[in-house]
Amino acid sequence: MPVVTFDFDGVLQSGSPFVPMDVMEPRAEMHEAVRREAQCNTVVIVTGRSELSLADIQQFVDIHQLPISKIVTTAGDSKVPALRRLGSIRHYDDDEDVRVELGNDPVEFVLVEPK
Repeated sequence: MPVVTFDFDGVLQSGSPFVPMDVMEPRAEMHEAVRREAQCNTVVIVTGRSELSLADIQQFVDIHQLPISKIVTTAGDSKVPALRRLGSIRHYDDDEDVRVELGNDPVEFVLVEPK
C-alpha cells in the first residue's frame, strides 16, 4: 500500500506540545483526513520530536483512535530523509520549509494552515 505521512504538532493537534497528551486539542478535520487516507494508504506520523515523545504520541493516537501504522521521530532534524525512506506519496505539514526542502521530490506536499 502507498504511504501517506502526517506531521504531529500543529497538524494532528493544535495545542501546546508541552501539555499532557490527554488534554491536547485534536484537529478534527485532520483526524478525518487521516481516516480518509487510511482507507487506501498506510498512514505514518513523521514528527520533529525526539524518541522520548513516542509514548506520548502513541497515547494521543490511542485516545483518538487514529489508524496510524507507525510513528517516526527526527529529533529536530529534517523530515525529508524519513519521507523518502518511507516512500511517502503525500505529506501533510504546517511547516512551509518542508515543501521548500522537498524541492522537486515527487512527494505531494499538503500545507496545513494554522488553527
